[in-house]
Amino acid sequence: MTVGPSLLAGGSKAVPRNFQKAMYSLLSRALQICSTLLTLPLCCCFETIVTIADWWQVRHTGWLPGKVRFLPFGLVLKVGCVGTASEADILRFISKSTRIPVPRVILSATGLGRHYTLMTRAVGRNLQNAWQDMDAEQQTKIISQLRDFVDQLRALMPPDAHRISGFDGGPLLDSRLPGSQPCGPFSSEKDFNEHLLDCTRVYVCDEIVDEIRPQLSLDHRIYFTHADLAARNIIVDGDQIVALLDWENSGWFPEYWEFVKARHYPALDKSWDDSIATFAHDYTKEWMVDRRMSDYIVGAI
Repeated sequence: MTVGPSLLAGGSKAVPRNFQKAMYSLLSRALQICSTLLTLPLCCCFETIVTIADWWQVRHTGWLPGKVRFLPFGLVLKVGCVGTASEADILRFISKSTRIPVPRVILSATGLGRHYTLMTRAVGRNLQNAWQDMDAEQQTKIISQLRDFVDQLRALMPPDAHRISGFDGGPLLDSRLPGSQPCGPFSSEKDFNEHLLDCTRVYVCDEIVDEIRPQLSLDHRIYFTHADLAARNIIVDGDQIVALLDWENSGWFPEYWEFVKARHYPALDKSWDDSIATFAHDYTKEWMVDRRMSDYIVGAI
């Protein structure tokens, strides 16, 4: 996301920060009550905003935006497909249950085949751009904060000690899996492994699948996982992380999944690659096994 002086978006120096927080909170509660009563009209309203934002974007840049529309007043509208938990509900859960900085949800609704999340714009530098400008001490501070955030997620109690699922116990969404379509939930790690193998089987012979299967563990602990801890989803101000973005893939996964997903994304440099084992815990063995599957899969990250 783009940059500016304040996490609470809008960044007006004339408005006291505590007052701005209180107003966002009051507005969020009032609008959420209204949204329950007016879901369909609200979704139509959001669709109108999307149409206008897309028209403006195409006219001024020549290309269509993806899932995120940047709006005036320091706000962002994100649109997602139904079939998995709403990202707005995930953000509220994380904000309530941890100290991890996330955008504040102002209003959300589900309808017309989409999830809509209106939230504050996270303001700072994208770590993808900031990492190589940092000295070693600053990078170490960033990694220490990420480790703390991952540990906070791991401290959350899963609704089922064996079930692999989305945030709400239902289907999960993950770009590691081909097609990025909802799948699951899975009652055990064994079932999850079989799904991974089934995705691989489309591209390889049964002999390779049978060779990989015994290398997949069945006894990992299940932890809440962001599942998209790429540098592009980390917003910083100096050496402080001010927001973690893009929670739509998060859910209850085997403990190694955070490491695997972080390693799947293109590296910033060797120092970033090396740091992943520090903040996501080191699961190099599982990552190497997973690569034997994902490297065959067309469409998987």
